[in-house]
Parts: sequence; C-alpha cells; structure tokens
Amino acid sequence: MLNRDYLLPGIAAGLLAVIFPMYWISVFGETLDGLGEALKLDLQSLNFSDLVFVLIGALEIYVYLSLRKALKDMFDVEGVRILLCVLAVLVLAFHATVLCDVYLAVAGDKASNDVIESISIIAMAVSAGSLGLYALVGLITAALLLTKRHGMSSLLTVFSILMLLMCILQLTVIFAYLNVFLFPAALLILMVFFIKKPEQIEVI
Repeated sequence: MLNRDYLLPGIAAGLLAVIFPMYWISVFGETLDGLGEALKLDLQSLNFSDLVFVLIGALEIYVYLSLRKALKDMFDVEGVRILLCVLAVLVLAFHATVLCDVYLAVAGDKASNDVIESISIIAMAVSAGSLGLYALVGLITAALLLTKRHGMSSLLTVFSILMLLMCILQLTVIFAYLNVFLFPAALLILMVFFIKKPEQIEVI
C-alpha cells in the first residue's frame, strides 16, 4: 500500500531520477573537457536546458526537505535534519548560477568581454564551492545516518551507503561523473522509502 503522506515527495524523487541523468548526460555530451567546461559552455546561452536545470534544483531541494520531515516522524536525528537543510541551501546556491545566464541573456551585446569573463568566474566559483561543500556535508550526513542504521529502515540504510559513495566520488573530482548513474539509483531507493507504508518497511 502507498504512504499517501509522502506520495508527492516519492513522485518528486522518481521524476528527479529520470530527469537528472538525461540533463547531465546531454550537458557532458557537448564537451569532453569535464564539468567546468560544460558549465562554462552552458553559461553562454539561455535556453530550455536552463529551465530543466532550475527544475532539477527545485525537485532536489523538495526531496531533501521532505526527507528531513520523514526523519522527524521516525526517530530523533536532529543533527542529520539540520545537515539536510544545509544540503538544500547548497543545492539552491549551485542552481542559482542560472541567474548568470539570465543576466548575460538580458545584457546581450551590451556586456563587455571583461564583464562576461568576470561573471563566468563568479559562476564557476559558486558552482565549484557549493559542489565541494555539498560533498563534505553529504559525507557527514550519510555517515551519521549509518550510525542510526539499527533504528531505521533497510531502504534508508541503502540510500545512506549510496550517498556516502557519491560524496566520496564527488570529492575525487575525477570520478564525479559516475554520480550521473549513482544519484538516480539513490533517488529510486528514496522514492520507495517515501511511498511505502511505514508498517511494511523492514526495520533492522
């Protein structure tokens, strides 16, 4: 049976699991020089992909805040709940770089090369900084969740393990691209966690 209290977060997690890899695979497909060059290339235009980028950010924030609420309903992990809020803020900061696209699109030819270069540097710094902090905070969040594994569902334990692995890969930078596949897998686990009736969840 479905847990209707968390049906919308479950749908959001499932939708994000589909959109996320499609978006980033298409972005990486435009360049072979890594995430930095891909973001720089995307910054030079304002199109439908930027709308998808915003949607991904909104869905991810909603999923983290919903997980925060779900954890409150299950057991007392106030530290984890605070870290989930921090993750949501970092996701917001990363996806807010779309405002640079908007500015450059509005400014058009009026923007000098120096201004464009400065905005690109700011956007890249915010992106790199928020992604790096996200990996660190996510690593701590996953580790704390795993310390509570005896009091939570096996689904949440699997999600925590995947999140831990994702953050380690993110910190390596070189292998961060693997998260295009790992993150959707973690989201699908989270989707089942959200929509499954609590009494049907195995507690170990």
